[in-house]
Amino acid sequence: MTLPLSKYVWFDGKYVTTDKAQVPITTHAIHYGTSIFEGIRAYWNGKNLNVFRLDEHVKRFRRSGKFYNISLNFSDQEITDAIINICKKNKIKRSCYIRPFYFVGDYGINLHVTKKAPTSVAIFTFPFGDLFNKNGITAGVVSWRKFSDMSTPPQAKWVEIILIPLLPHRKQSEMVSMKQFYLIIMEM
Repeated sequence: MTLPLSKYVWFDGKYVTTDKAQVPITTHAIHYGTSIFEGIRAYWNGKNLNVFRLDEHVKRFRRSGKFYNISLNFSDQEITDAIINICKKNKIKRSCYIRPFYFVGDYGINLHVTKKAPTSVAIFTFPFGDLFNKNGITAGVVSWRKFSDMSTPPQAKWVEIILIPLLPHRKQSEMVSMKQFYLIIMEM
């Protein structure tokens, strides 16, 4: 699936075209998943684009990295301004999804990530309509289990944690369509 990305992204403090936002193949996050993200919705009301709970998203964005010693090297205000301005620069006039993320960059094959590890930050947007079909969804229960809260901080949004919901789709992809929604049984 190809996303209809906007023309510009915010990458390490600069607005660049999507094709110019590149990282080396030795980027730590590619090998070890050392990346933090947020998923933010913005809604177009015919006159303005309203970003949903932007301050809360930016605070959680920073807080998530602290759990893993991954530094966000821009202030909350800089990130907030970048989110607002990337929408303006791309002349977004419809509801969209905004994906800010930061990740450990060219750090070698070193598992000991410290606050001094080099990080990069990127923000991109794309049009995003209704999350679910208005006629309802199909749900299925699968055998995969959520990480225990004792194994990883559940408050942090990091890349590896998002892989869990992908497993049920992979497991059942031959039997169901991609639009189905899965319930993950959680151990209590």
